[in-house]
Parts: sequence; C-alpha cells; structure tokens
Amino acid sequence: MQPEFSQIQKIENFPDKPFTLDIVADELARQGLAKRFNLQKLTSLSARLTITPLKAPSHYKVDGQIQADYTQICVVSLQPVAQTGVETFSLEFVPLATIPDPAVEHELVDTDLREPIIDGVIDFGEVVAQQFGLMLDPYPRQEGSAIETFYQSLPPNTQKTFALNQPANPFAKLATLQKNREKNK
Repeated sequence: MQPEFSQIQKIENFPDKPFTLDIVADELARQGLAKRFNLQKLTSLSARLTITPLKAPSHYKVDGQIQADYTQICVVSLQPVAQTGVETFSLEFVPLATIPDPAVEHELVDTDLREPIIDGVIDFGEVVAQQFGLMLDPYPRQEGSAIETFYQSLPPNTQKTFALNQPANPFAKLATLQKNREKNK
C-alpha cells in the first residue's frame, strides 16, 4: 500500500553534517491523511526536520516539529471541532540489520525503540504522518459539550435507551435487584 504522504529520501545523499528538511503535505496527501485518521478535514500539515548523522555509520537522529490545522468530530455532539496542533518529536533511524529480530525473545532496552532504514531510504512523509496521528485527540470534544447535556437533548424514548443511571457492571445490577427484592419482602 502506497502511503498517502510519501517523501522518500536516500540516505546515500545525506551530507555528513546536520541538515534541515521542510516538508508540506499537498491537497491530495491531506485528503488521504484525513481519511486515514478519520478527520473531517486536514487544512494544513507541515514539518521541519533536522537530520543529524550519528557516530555509527548509517545511523541518524531526526528531530522534528509538526504544525497542523485540522477538524475532528466531537464524540459527544457530533459537531466539527477545529484544532491547531504543534508537536515535536525525536527518533533514531538505523539500518534494519542492526535491529534485533522481533521473533527472538530478548530483553527490551531503550535502543530497541529505533526506526529501521529499509533499502537505504527513509520516508519522511510517513514519519510525519505517523507522528501526526499520535498527536490527535482520540476523543475530541467541542468546548462546553458534556454527555449529560447531550443526554438531556434526546427525546424521552431515546433517553431510556442511553440511561445514564444504569449500573456500571453486571454485579451492580445484581446488587440493585437484591435491594429491590429485600424491599418487597
């Protein structure tokens, strides 16, 4: 599957000193990413990356800052929630051969959290897309929206379906039945 936002760079073309890479998602990439991350709209997405060669050959540190304007849907009111996000991140990229085989059991250490360089390339667009996905609020809420307000706006028949005062688990329901049974004795 082709990533929605691909910015492939060959590491053989990287200079021996730190350099900066600015990338901006075009309209087609933003539409694809909006669909991927279930956004109503992705108005803008850009990143400034600083790529620094490390002492080991073909090892790179990538420090980045992402800026995005996007619209999510409120989980309570189902209304659009426009947001602006700025996020920084830092990753280390190493040749795939230097990463331990996940099929073999081994002790997890900080250096195991490195990203692989596959076939001598890094897709910085996909890096930015993944980091953008991590910065999204999984439960966006419109300011002032609360589940109780939404519940009160429902018709009475529908409120019974979504009753807020229902016991939280089956044991709570059993306890309620037991109390009612004792009252009726």
